Amino acid sequence: IRDRMPTDDFGWDPMDRIGLALALSRIVSPSTHGLEMSGTVTFDDDGAPSVRVNPDLKAWKAEGQRWWLTGNDWREVATLFAALDGGEPPRPWSVLKTLLPPKIAIAIALFGRVAFYNTADVRYVLLVACLEGMVAGGRKEGVSALFRDRLLQIAREIDGCDISEAELKAMYETRSDVAHSAEINSKRQDTAIPLYGRADRFMATILKKAILDVPFREAFRSAESLQQRWRVPERSVCGFWREPDRESPNKCLKD
Repeated sequence: IRDRMPTDDFGWDPMDRIGLALALSRIVSPSTHGLEMSGTVTFDDDGAPSVRVNPDLKAWKAEGQRWWLTGNDWREVATLFAALDGGEPPRPWSVLKTLLPPKIAIAIALFGRVAFYNTADVRYVLLVACLEGMVAGGRKEGVSALFRDRLLQIAREIDGCDISEAELKAMYETRSDVAHSAEINSKRQDTAIPLYGRADRFMATILKKAILDVPFREAFRSAESLQQRWRVPERSVCGFWREPDRESPNKCLKD
């Protein structure tokens, strides 16, 4: 519940602070808190109320995850808000996101919204694709190895993060299986997607550290800063004849 800011119009959450609060709450802990109980109450000059219903969006989570938030969880959300605001008065997300590396801003926004998809397949593909986008640095070749190797280096920097190389490999392969299947299976249970909950919490752990740790966050600013902090061998082009009638480049790892 909040009062309208003087600059608010009659749009839904014009500063996107409610949406950001939900996104940050999912970083702290998964939950089924959504917008299905949301609304806007306005008052005319005579004090008569008018109720306006807003987006009816229920949130979903992985099987086995706690679905509620505690008082300590919300205090942690307040800490994340304070870190993003940087001691300034509350600012809209449209301003805050310009101060963050684009990869981090997109990941926070997506992480907050992915929970509104009721199909586990869609949530899983979006989560792992977002992890890939955070670390790929614009590369088009050897992305599966880069995904595994760079995320493993990142995990080693985060206290208590115990994700393994085998889990990262399985995450990427499973994402590909789901993404490239003939159709999305709306009846697939979360538990039928290996590591769904692990992918969710791993991404949350990265985003939490990025919000609280400025040097860590800034490493996501560009392909060059990613490579400087978490180096993964680059690939070079070496020509060879794949077919008798045409030359095609093959990618090979530098020594």
